[in-house]
Amino acid sequence: MQSLTDYERYYMRPHRTCGQYPDVHQYTPVINGIAGWQLYNGNGFTSFSEIPTGEWVHLRIEVHGTQARVFLGDMENPVLEVDELVHGRSRGSIGVNGPRDGSAHFSNFSWRADDDLVFESPPVSFPPPGVIGEWKLAGPYSLSELDLNQALLQYENTVLEAFREVEDALIGVQTYREQMETVERKLKAARNAARLSAERYDKGVT
Repeated sequence: MQSLTDYERYYMRPHRTCGQYPDVHQYTPVINGIAGWQLYNGNGFTSFSEIPTGEWVHLRIEVHGTQARVFLGDMENPVLEVDELVHGRSRGSIGVNGPRDGSAHFSNFSWRADDDLVFESPPVSFPPPGVIGEWKLAGPYSLSELDLNQALLQYENTVLEAFREVEDALIGVQTYREQMETVERKLKAARNAARLSAERYDKGVT
């Protein structure tokens, strides 16, 4: 554990042994407090094995460099082999935990350094086409004169386009006002004509 939010995590799912699920054993990195078990699965991350119930089960985890393997009981072969620990070589602490319902129990926990561990080289893996697995961040760099001129030209075009949109909107507003004034004049003239017609009618003028 590098910290409480960044560490390598292994856990088992005893309830999934009955269905022959391939993720009884799970390794996942925890990054910024979030476990990525949905993304990290398959060879090197998940595996299946039977887990006895109603008895103590001995669990041994061996770590060498950026590789790890998990042994269950007195098995000679590991139930899970981790080809590459995502956090890489790091320093920190070791811890154990279980479900909040208290269904997991731990006893005789211990650890020791062992320089005699031997791991086979991990198999070479190739990401699916289109997947970017590695990248580097470039440092800051200064814009060339050509890049700067292009950026300024793009900025000027953006400003001019904004002015054109505002001008079009103002013209639309002015046109609407002129149309409203014309309608109001016609309405006023129609009202005056109606009033005069009513007065002439009242006076008996036709």
